[in-house]
Amino acid sequence: MQRIIGKFLLLWGIVFFAMSCSDDFLDSPQLRTTRSAPTAIYLTPTTVYMEHTVTVTDAGNAAYSVGLCPKWITFRYLKGSFKDNSVVLKFTVQNVSASFEPGTYESVLSLTIENIGAYRIPVYFVNE
Repeated sequence: MQRIIGKFLLLWGIVFFAMSCSDDFLDSPQLRTTRSAPTAIYLTPTTVYMEHTVTVTDAGNAAYSVGLCPKWITFRYLKGSFKDNSVVLKFTVQNVSASFEPGTYESVLSLTIENIGAYRIPVYFVNE
């Protein structure tokens, strides 16, 4: 009886393993590695609103979405499209200078760009 149960469990395990494997990822286009912007965004306690142009050489008219951003930035739109390799990001900045000691604080803004992948932009908050 134990041999039958053992064989049944082994057979069930093999069937379950074979059915759970998927090769769908082989059919989907692979995103390239993460890129970093050549320039950064600099914010100060007096920054209330900002427009920052992002240019990615092969973005074309690709869609993008904001994936990760500092908590003190509020975007007007979290999704959009590039136009001829460029997009203007529009956002407001909360007055958080009282929350920080004087100094420079680094964060990152990450965009996910269609057919490209992640694009990271360094963000610096300078509180003097």
